[in-house]
Amino acid sequence: MRLGDRLERRAVEALAGRRAELERLEVFALGDEPLVMQIHGIPGIGKTHLLSALAASIAEKGVFVLRMDARWCEPSPSALCRAICREIGAPESDDPAVAATSLSDRAKRTLLVLDSYESFRLARLLAKSSFSALARRQCAHNPV
Repeated sequence: MRLGDRLERRAVEALAGRRAELERLEVFALGDEPLVMQIHGIPGIGKTHLLSALAASIAEKGVFVLRMDARWCEPSPSALCRAICREIGAPESDDPAVAATSLSDRAKRTLLVLDSYESFRLARLLAKSSFSALARRQCAHNPV
């Protein structure tokens, strides 16, 4: 087992006091609908730790998990699409449909975790436009 896999497994095992939140996130992540959710809160309350536990838990159930740090991505929809393509080794594209197709080619269900998402300062715009287009495209490409 790779070191990263072991660390993610420990994240699930070490999660204290957040089991109910983790279970709700698992239901969301394993559901049939392509949805977008933003988890936010003050720094240091365990958002990243909770998402690490979620990623480890659902990866074992066949969900492809792509984790990215939004602080290292230009805050624009086209830059996000290019970054997603780079992360998964696909040809770069500014087009959300191309990024969604590249993601959906990997697995029936994908969880895209953007840590430090607040650094985009365009959260509502991105969530309503690009992420929604990615989710719709993935759902159309891989019907349940």
